[in-house]
Amino acid sequence: MSRATIISSLELTLPRNYRDDFLERVLLEDCRQAPVEPGMDKLLVAMRESAYVSVASDNMDCFAEAMPLVFSGRLAIDDLIVSADVGVLKTEDPDKFFGPTLLKFGLGPNAAILIDDSSDTCEAFREWGGCAIYFRSFEQAVQELAEIWPRSKGGPGTSLAPFG
Repeated sequence: MSRATIISSLELTLPRNYRDDFLERVLLEDCRQAPVEPGMDKLLVAMRESAYVSVASDNMDCFAEAMPLVFSGRLAIDDLIVSADVGVLKTEDPDKFFGPTLLKFGLGPNAAILIDDSSDTCEAFREWGGCAIYFRSFEQAVQELAEIWPRSKGGPGTSLAPFG
């Protein structure tokens, strides 16, 4: 969904002393301040040393422009996938959503690990052929990751692709 669509759906009339772009600026600032699941940023930073890391979000078009500060500040990522850009949600078509990024890194679903806070998204990713961890806490995700990573093709330090 585009930010213009979202703003027009509000059907607000602003006072004359507000600039025309006021609502767009507020929306972008809200995106920058969006909270990230506690501990998810630490997990992605740790993964970054030995895996490709992509952030995947079912979100509007302005998310990429105004990524939450936590991602732009201290987390270097390899790719950003936003549903508004690819035209589908994660659960609708995992191949269309995640496939191009995996292809870019020369990987298939069986070499990818999704870490997501939606059980439905995790289930769709597993059905597509990937491995998924339903994120509930940093500690739980790290424990589950430690259990599956050594059994992944090639073992630790290989080109696995966790998505958040």
